[in-house]
Amino acid sequence: MNVEMLIAPHVRGMQPYVPIVPLDVLSRRLGLPADRIVKLDANENPYGTSPRALEALAHSRELHIYPDPDQTALREALAAFIGVPMEHILCGAGGDEVIDLLLGERHHPRDDPQSPLRIGEFERTHQHARVVRLDQNVSSLQVHSTSLSSQ
Repeated sequence: MNVEMLIAPHVRGMQPYVPIVPLDVLSRRLGLPADRIVKLDANENPYGTSPRALEALAHSRELHIYPDPDQTALREALAAFIGVPMEHILCGAGGDEVIDLLLGERHHPRDDPQSPLRIGEFERTHQHARVVRLDQNVSSLQVHSTSLSSQ
């Protein structure tokens, strides 16, 4: 049995993910100490973990409990801070997850969603969406509210 045939054809045809080079590997390749390298390709913080974050983690007594998948406390705090209803705020574990959530929610087989976001190419391909290349020199992007309304 060819196990690859169990994978959807559009997924089988996708280009493999190319991960970033980890800091320790890059350090060895360049012959430089890791503390002399600032990587900007993986949303990494060149200053290390915030002391306030480390303190909050040290005082947390709920790290063994699965987190709220709706990020209720974060969304409530953001809603209060920016003055919009909590229901209008979508949080996720990184940009890729948010794009995937949005496409999964919006995309139906009859739709042909298009996005100017290059980061979402994997997600759009995975969702059977057509990838459309746009001019990278576009100075503005207009989105019509009717195209965002639920159906």
